[in-house]
Amino acid sequence: MGKVQLINEDKKIAPSRKKEVFEYFLSGKLYCGLCKERMSGESGTSKTGDIHYYYVCLSQRKNRHDCKVKSVKKSLLEDMVINHTFAFLKNDKAIDFLSEKIYNLHMQILKDDTALNILIKQKDDAVKASNNLIKAIEQGIITEQTKSRLIELEKFIMQKEIEIDKEKLKNYTHLSLDDIKQYLNP
Repeated sequence: MGKVQLINEDKKIAPSRKKEVFEYFLSGKLYCGLCKERMSGESGTSKTGDIHYYYVCLSQRKNRHDCKVKSVKKSLLEDMVINHTFAFLKNDKAIDFLSEKIYNLHMQILKDDTALNILIKQKDDAVKASNNLIKAIEQGIITEQTKSRLIELEKFIMQKEIEIDKEKLKNYTHLSLDDIKQYLNP
């Protein structure tokens, strides 16, 4: 699955992550303890006009199941997760485990050249189209459309070259396992 598809899939899973002024950090990652449906961030206004932020089971909101889980205050739940995460990171074995997982993912990303190959193909296609236009111009077929299309292709090729260079640079951002461990250690 390509990077764009993954981003789109993520947005389908956690559409409410950026609903409000601030993020619901657990949207797309939180599941109901009773019905196992996803939980999502929501807000509501009380009689006094105060806005309250909370997480609610999606099965309740979409009337899929008769789930009896009550909504949970956003701040309470997120603070609890943050506190447990910090407690988890105080354990050396946990840091070793997590560092190794992050390192393996980092290496996998470095080896994935799918985006680079797509960019190179796009550039090559544009170069081919540009060359065809140049041949047409050499044969005397020159119009305002061919001129503007050639200029458009030249800009596109330059942009793809920049994107290709950026994609190639990611291979120079190499993290070692020790770098990751050092970052995770408080």
